[in-house]
Amino acid sequence: MMTFDALHRFIKTGDILSVRRELDAGANPNLVNQFGWSLLMSAALEGNTSIAGLLLSRGVEVNTKNNFGETALSLAAHGGHLPFIRILLANGASPACRPHGASLENWLRVGSGLTESKIASILALIKLRANASPNVRLSDFRDKSVSRRQEHSSKSRFERNLGGSLPVTDFVDAYRSFLVLSSTCISISNDS
Repeated sequence: MMTFDALHRFIKTGDILSVRRELDAGANPNLVNQFGWSLLMSAALEGNTSIAGLLLSRGVEVNTKNNFGETALSLAAHGGHLPFIRILLANGASPACRPHGASLENWLRVGSGLTESKIASILALIKLRANASPNVRLSDFRDKSVSRRQEHSSKSRFERNLGGSLPVTDFVDAYRSFLVLSSTCISISNDS
């Protein structure tokens, strides 16, 4: 049976074919390691939306918390991966997380190394989605007299604004931030 570490390596290298093969062979998409890290959290660190989509299609739990209170959403936010955040929120991820015992906003401001404007964009997106009604559809806002061609054009603009490619923080920077934050937490817990 496939272990978390083996699947984690596939995710880290972006090997979606191997991840799919192992899931098809019966690997549990909700595998976690000894620290509570899930496969979706690994994909969140990488900002890999293709692997996220695959895991979500296989029923992965989006709100799993690791031993540090982190979730896939908090890790994607920490890495500045806006497209990944959008996918998680669209699939029911809760913004109510407390990574390392801090509010998501404080954690991002203190430990992410992201620019203030990037943090503001992330927090605005999370707040917007948290306050959105799950029963509201884009079609509710369209003029019913709009032609099919205009409707398609409008949809494309909407999809570009909410789902297009945005600059993604380099994984190395996100990983370095994670290491700094982790070592800080370990030294704090050792001092206690």
